[in-house]
Amino acid sequence: MTEFEQSTLVMLMSSAFLITVTCLLVLRPIAIKIGLIDKPSTRKKHNGDIPLIGGLAIYLCMVFFILTENKLATINMGFLTATTLIIATGLLDDFKNLNIKLRFFTEIVAIVIMIKWGGIEITSLGNLFGLGEIQLGHFSTPFTIFAILGGINAFNMIDGINGLAGGTSLIIYFVLSLLFVTTHYTSFLLLCLVLAAATTAFYYLTYRR
Repeated sequence: MTEFEQSTLVMLMSSAFLITVTCLLVLRPIAIKIGLIDKPSTRKKHNGDIPLIGGLAIYLCMVFFILTENKLATINMGFLTATTLIIATGLLDDFKNLNIKLRFFTEIVAIVIMIKWGGIEITSLGNLFGLGEIQLGHFSTPFTIFAILGGINAFNMIDGINGLAGGTSLIIYFVLSLLFVTTHYTSFLLLCLVLAAATTAFYYLTYRR
């Protein structure tokens, strides 16, 4: 990686951090005013009331860079639409505690949009068992739905302890970034770095007390 590319990445991540901090500071009083707050409970072990704006702030930062950064413009509208639907569902669930069947249905619709419109689908498991590449064929769509649905709800389940979801996300972004560096998927690498910087901003601003 050249010195120019390194400075560009530093600038990109710094901007993502600052944009997310700005979004959090703007959204915080609004969330408190309308009661969009997560309170400690038997499942949620965080300290104090936390405004439920982290995901929205990170999402807004991501959308800004997808719309303005040339190398991220390759992230297609199918992916962005699916992400928007997931974020909207999450916000409604925080407000109204949606029925689990409705939430699952909406998440599946979002995943299908990502697959059919966005063209993002798991078609192969690679040489998983050392016996050759495993092509999923007709099972690609159901497997992708199952995998993403599982990932979304796994994060919902661990999002109850201070910093656990955010810290886990940062580990995932780090691993994916290494993968994208070795495979030269520049746009996805940049997306990971933007999300990592945005998540760091949320992590710092929310749990620095």
